[in-house]
Amino acid sequence: MNDGTNDTTIVFDIAPEGEDSLPESLDAEVVIARLRAENGILSEKITELQVTQEKLKSRIEWLERQVFGQKAERRLAEVADHEPAGENVSEEPPAPTQTVRQYSERTERTAKSGPEKGRDDLFKKLASDPLVRKAEIVENPPEIAGLTEGVHYTVISTKISHKIAVQPRLYTLLTIKRPVVKFLTATDTGRSKGSIIVAPIPGEVFERGSFDVSFIASLLVQKFVYHMPLYRVHDMITKARFPVHRSTLARLVISASDLLAPIYRAQLSSILQSEVVAMDEVPCRVGRDEDRPGKMNNAYFWPVLGDKNEIAFPYAKSREHAHVGAILKDFCGHLITDGYGAYPRYVQQRQQQVIHAGCWFHWRREFIKAEQLHHKLATAFLVIIRKLAAVEREAKKAELSLEQVLELRAEKSVPLVDSIFALGRDVLASEALPPSDPLRKAIDYGLTRDAQMRVFLTEPRVPMSTNDLERALRAVPMGRKAWLFCWSEVGGISYGRILSLISTCQLHDVNPYQYLVDILQRIQTHPVREVHLLTPRLWKENFAEQPMRSPLRDDIPRLLPTGK
Repeated sequence: MNDGTNDTTIVFDIAPEGEDSLPESLDAEVVIARLRAENGILSEKITELQVTQEKLKSRIEWLERQVFGQKAERRLAEVADHEPAGENVSEEPPAPTQTVRQYSERTERTAKSGPEKGRDDLFKKLASDPLVRKAEIVENPPEIAGLTEGVHYTVISTKISHKIAVQPRLYTLLTIKRPVVKFLTATDTGRSKGSIIVAPIPGEVFERGSFDVSFIASLLVQKFVYHMPLYRVHDMITKARFPVHRSTLARLVISASDLLAPIYRAQLSSILQSEVVAMDEVPCRVGRDEDRPGKMNNAYFWPVLGDKNEIAFPYAKSREHAHVGAILKDFCGHLITDGYGAYPRYVQQRQQQVIHAGCWFHWRREFIKAEQLHHKLATAFLVIIRKLAAVEREAKKAELSLEQVLELRAEKSVPLVDSIFALGRDVLASEALPPSDPLRKAIDYGLTRDAQMRVFLTEPRVPMSTNDLERALRAVPMGRKAWLFCWSEVGGISYGRILSLISTCQLHDVNPYQYLVDILQRIQTHPVREVHLLTPRLWKENFAEQPMRSPLRDDIPRLLPTGK
């Protein structure tokens, strides 16, 4: 104050950033307003940094789980399913004084039946199984060699021991002798005098081929059932002193695929006649990328599972939406899938002919991703989905009819579905969740697919999830860990065809080796109009009782122990 008045003037010796000259004086209100504006900008930046920090934290936790943690989606059965949604659900292990049920059962079982009794039960079960290959040997004491029973010694009893043994895979040079017969006189069979006949080569798949049907079927089983790369099979063959080139094995697989192609197409046609079809997509590296040296092309298998327990693995070069229509074509019925955008686009094109159903377990995975950041809320959603799954298990265990399944779902599942959608809307209304938050994404995933997620409530044939399909398509990722990639597009197509037939065999409890040995020989003379009878499902009904065998009759128990 210069003259005793109350007027106040504040002089600042700072200048706003970016200005070359400083004002001589600034009013306090202007400075406060400017500081508030800058504070708002800083607050926004802090919020952005916090969101980024949460994203990075979530990624780090995900990476730690991939390296050190549990990757399975299974949750503890001890979660209190009776607790209402929204309450805090504890998944803590039982107290130290509490006996874990599985451990107590195992302890009681061990106390009641010792290891000797358990081993005897196992051997009794194996001895009574007609599909288990059995052999018996008699081991005499060396002291009785050259002596006569009844004169020098007598057998007072016999001790019997059981062992589980194995014969290594035996590659055999099979010599087939076919007498050329000339008739000296006319016979009742229609053969005239002087006619010459010779028996056809048994077990021949390809004309003038070097490989018996048992070899080809075993090769396909090794690659498509046990996921063995061809170089490992090649090592086994060469160590058995058979100099077969690896490229020969690859050509043999592709040739077998071409021979089985009509059966594959008949099976895919049968799947598309189903009333309920599940579909997914699985990536696979196929062929070298010409634009990226040292890289492989990303191709896809589009597995399709029908309601007759048949599966096909159509091959496509990419994940483009158009492939769904090219595979499903004029399919009419219910299509259950995950949330990929290609499927609703196809359903929209088919209008009222296809009803799209959503998979609840794909929605469940979204909440599992949000567990680390929002454990209480995410667990509330997971508990509801677990209860829905329990209702489905109850219906399957009781073997209910379609009408009974619909009644059970209306009684128990409908309230649960209504509660989970209501909980999702309440959480979005009460919690300030940014769009990038994993819980917000999980809730939006379901709310935007409300109609799709409710389809199973009104159609008893539609399952709650695509779990059956995902279990069947595991052969592709399991195989990728071993053979890594398909060298060419032809190899990818061949892989999809053969895997379709073998996976369907496994779904119908058909021995893949016996099936392949039969159809590789039968398809040569089978009528084209009845090729559908050679698909695994119908083959089991028509030919499984008396399948065609290879000339080396004892190869079935050696190659696959389930053979008779």
